[in-house]
Amino acid sequence: YTIARTIRALVAEGNRVLLAAFTNRAVDNALEALRDQGFEEWVASARPDGAGETGGILRVGTETGVRDDMRDVRLVRRGDPDAKAAELRNAPVVAATTATCGSRVMRECEFDVAVVDEASQLTEPGTHAAINRADRFVLVGDHEQLPPVVRAENDLQTSLFQRLIEAYPDASVMLDRQYRMSQRIQAFASAEFYDGALRPATPEVAGQT
Repeated sequence: YTIARTIRALVAEGNRVLLAAFTNRAVDNALEALRDQGFEEWVASARPDGAGETGGILRVGTETGVRDDMRDVRLVRRGDPDAKAAELRNAPVVAATTATCGSRVMRECEFDVAVVDEASQLTEPGTHAAINRADRFVLVGDHEQLPPVVRAENDLQTSLFQRLIEAYPDASVMLDRQYRMSQRIQAFASAEFYDGALRPATPEVAGQT
């Protein structure tokens, strides 16, 4: 929800946004939130000449990697290369995994802002594949949860997200409301990892069993 609201606000300010994440699932979940918030209808009314056939969203990925309900906004590689390049160039929001961000199809793409989800699970080179496409970036993640998965103990175990959080704590914002755990379970996580700052979003979340 927060990622989707952020993207909409960025586009409203005239930015072209790259939405990226480590997994296809995370990319499609963020797109689902964006679509659920009426982004395509909003773009069509705000930019009648710039929405294109995809309603302002273009999903780059393989047919098997992209979720069925996102296939209507998937970039189809077949066709006139110039037309495909124009599709990528004109879409207000382009969504792809970080691995795809480093591929040939994305090589010439430039964005104002990259929003990268699951950033605490990405190795630093993986994160750079996305943020090198943009002038500015927003990293979304939680370094108190899963770290990057690497075979050997080396510097790649520390994500760019964690390194920047530790170096520039004032540049970060913690979302302290959680929607998944009952209060009794949350109490442990809050005390152990978040200095007691975590809290349930609603009384219903707090009281669930």
